[in-house]
Formats: sequence, C-alpha cells, structure tokens
Amino acid sequence: MAFEFRDEWIHSYRVDGYVILPQVLPPALIRDLRRATVRSHELARQQGGPQAQRLQPVVGQFSEAELKPFQDYLTLAPLVEAIRRILSPRHTLGNGNCDRLGLLLEPAAHPWCTPWHRDMRETTAGAYSGRTTVPDLEEFRRVRHDPLMFNQVNCPLYEDNCTWYVPGSYLRSDDLPAEAGTLASYPRLDDATPDEQREAACLAYCRGMPRAVRASMNAGDFMLYHPLGLHLGNYLPDRRRVTLHDYAPCPEQVDWISRWEKARNGQGPPAFSIEPPDMWHSPLVTSWRISRLMPKSGDVGSAAAVGLGDALDWTPIEADKTGPGQSMVNVHRVTGDADGIAYVGGRFRVDRPGVWDLLVGHDGGCRLFVDGKSVLCEPVRKNPARPDRSLATVRLEAGEHEIVCALDTDKGNGWGLYFRFRVHPESRADRWPFPVAVG
Repeated sequence: MAFEFRDEWIHSYRVDGYVILPQVLPPALIRDLRRATVRSHELARQQGGPQAQRLQPVVGQFSEAELKPFQDYLTLAPLVEAIRRILSPRHTLGNGNCDRLGLLLEPAAHPWCTPWHRDMRETTAGAYSGRTTVPDLEEFRRVRHDPLMFNQVNCPLYEDNCTWYVPGSYLRSDDLPAEAGTLASYPRLDDATPDEQREAACLAYCRGMPRAVRASMNAGDFMLYHPLGLHLGNYLPDRRRVTLHDYAPCPEQVDWISRWEKARNGQGPPAFSIEPPDMWHSPLVTSWRISRLMPKSGDVGSAAAVGLGDALDWTPIEADKTGPGQSMVNVHRVTGDADGIAYVGGRFRVDRPGVWDLLVGHDGGCRLFVDGKSVLCEPVRKNPARPDRSLATVRLEAGEHEIVCALDTDKGNGWGLYFRFRVHPESRADRWPFPVAVG
C-alpha cells in the first residue's frame, strides 16, 4: 500500500513531541539500504570496540556506490513532503546531505538501557547544578519548547522497539516529582548480573516512567521526535538493529547545533595552549586500551580500582590524530551518550626510579590509579577537556607499572582525556628517560 500522509500527524507531533510515519520507505529502498549497511556492525566495532552501537557519520565509511541509497532516502519524495507539512518548507532531512547521518546498532554482548534523559537542559544535573552547556541561555529559554526548532529522526531498516518517549514532556522544562523518582532508579548492574535479570531490570526501569510509551516500529517506519522530551534507549543483543539516525533541521537549528556542540564538547578552536614536549614534558600518550562501559554509583570517586587483567572487554583505542581534539583519547567515540564509567589503561616501563608528575586532561570526572592505588580524584566535569588539567605526583620504581584512568561519561558530556608525564623537580638533576608504553 502506498504511503499516504495524514493531517492528524501535524497535531500529534506538536502536542506529543513525536510522531511515527508508518512504512514511508518502499521495500526496494529498504532492500538497497540493507545491502549498503551489511558491513556496519563490523566497521563500528573495528573503530569503537565490541560495545560500539553507533556508526556516524556514514560519510567516509562506505563507497560512493554504497552511499547512493542514503541519498535516495534523503530525497524520497513522500518523506520530503511529509517533513515539509509537519514542520515547514524550510526543514530538510539531513540538511540535504549525509554529513550527520549515522547508524544505530544493537549491542554485541549484554542487554542494557540508557538513563531517561533530555538531550539538552538549561543546566546540568546533580553535582553540577547551575552550570550550563548551552551557547546562549536566554536564547535557549526562548526556543526550547518550539516544536519547529529541534528534532531528531530514527528510521529502522529492521523492526526496532528500542526507543521510549514521554509524550508532551518536551513542553516542560522541569521533571515532575514522579519522573524525578524514576530518573533516580536507574538499575545498577554488575558483570555478574545474568542477562535475563539485566533485561528484566531495564524493562522495569522503562515502564516505571509515568506515561512513557514504547516506539514500536517496523522496517521502513519513520520517527520524528523532539530531543528535549524525556526519552531513552533499551537494547537487546539478540535483536538485530540497523536504524538510520539523523535530523531534519531548519537553518536556525543548524546554527544552534553547531554552537551548542562547540560549547558542550570543546570542538571549536582550542581555547588553551599546551607546553610542547621538552626535556621535562613527555609527548602526549596516544595508545591505550579501553574497557566496556561500566555502571556507576554516585560520581567517579566511587569507581573501583581495576586492572588490565580484569575481564572488562579491553580493546585498543588510539587518540584522535587530527582536529581540535588532536591527541585526545576520544572516549565518546566509543560510548556515545551512555552514562557510566569508562576505564582507559596502559602499561609503562620505567628505566630509572624517580618521582613523576602525571598530567591528566579531562572533561568528565576522573579518578587515576597507578598499580591499583588511587592517586588522583577530580569528580567535577569541566568542558572542554584541556591538557594538563589535573596533576598527581607519584614515585615509580624501575620496572613495569599499570596506569588506569576512570572517566565519568556523564550521559555523553564526558568526552575524553589527555595524558603525559612530567619530570618532577626533585628528579631533574640530569636528563631523565620518560616511561615507555609497553601495552
């Protein structure tokens, strides 16, 4: 049956903050997109490790021929017209290109869910109350409830029941008391929790939110939703997921998102300088191993000491090689907007005993361990990540040592870290060999 637009969808979107257009993608386009994305899981996990659930953007990941179905999707006439009618003629799917278009995937290992969240708030939550990450607070207060200003889209290529949403919540700035109670009940699951218990706990958390609805979608459906409404994702490893994720902005939203991302993530021109490597400062360490995302209880100060020998699905991670975050270990590239503790660790050989300053740059809260002992804890998030933000002075004997940093991802606001060594003043009698990474 051919897709037919319904005028009631305009009202539904503006009142509820979301709408699902059923089977707007024709079967032939679904087939082409499935064929084009057949390598998506392999590519995502090569780049982000086994827990990666996002491949974004698709540009640079696929050949020109593989990208053609994505272009066909962006220009699909019934979909283009539906967006024009629900939003306005000034809104275009993907801003007319694939630059932000990504793929959402199922987890490789265990069931889990994100916390209930809004993608933007006037202030950050909890210990950081009063700090804002929006580029212009007064402007944000004027436009945050505008149904035409912010939006995101999910378009599944296979049946997708992961997204939950609270209708009408985008029209409120604050959470209702019952909603706040559910937010505080996020399940804390450890490695020993059986998958069946994980699945049940996550589902109970989803259902515990008053008035929450599950966005049950078939292949080819199209969900348009306001990201300032309360929503979450609940994921199962045995349910194949390849869902197109993008937005359909007007020019004002494009400008806002650009300014917001620079303010939140420090991805504009760096507002800091860093002392270059010299006889006392090592180069930034760029090769590490990263754990799967671990649940947290409170802030990073409660993060347990772990080692590279622990079964945490450690995978290699390299620091970004280009861009404003050059040499930053980009944890967000692996964890996305999920909330928890990511451990980044490495082993280093020290040739001569001495006292060293460990210089850590981070935005999310950070706890640093050396050979299993905590030597630094800075729980407050400060965006953007800046090199050499925090310092720990330690004595290292000759031999191998293990350094592990626990980073609070803070619902996607903790992006990554920088690390290097500095020779402590009491060890500067002569030229000192820097510790060497050995794995």
